Amino acid sequence: MIDRSQPFDPSVFIGEKGWKIDEQDGRSLALVEIDLSEIRLENMLRPEDGGSIQGEKKLKRLKAVGHVRLDAAVFKALWDNPYLIPEHWKGKYVCFEGTVLWSPRGLRFVLFLCLRGSRWDWYYYWLGRNCGDDRPSAVLASV
Repeated sequence: MIDRSQPFDPSVFIGEKGWKIDEQDGRSLALVEIDLSEIRLENMLRPEDGGSIQGEKKLKRLKAVGHVRLDAAVFKALWDNPYLIPEHWKGKYVCFEGTVLWSPRGLRFVLFLCLRGSRWDWYYYWLGRNCGDDRPSAVLASV
């Protein structure tokens, strides 16, 4: 279950004033429940990318193919219940591009989950940075 009773407040979650939501995937916002086996991890890399892609370009490709980009509430549900995180996510930085955040410094970021040692952790990833296949996006198939 995804708790949508309270809107996701990035400033409260991150613990720094000035964070705002810049854009969201409305299809993800409509979800109240997800079958975890239906989540796909997509890196959007093409052979001509040379193994990495800039975050904004990756986001543009995700939008173009129509994947439902999972949002911050899905991220938060997994963060609050790490035992639900699929085993095959280990070794990856799984991004949630369904919610794009605007930082106090005027840059766009997305949240991600990663395993650090024996516990799951989170951070935010600047969309101006390049990423490789170790930083896939959590999506549902196009609807």
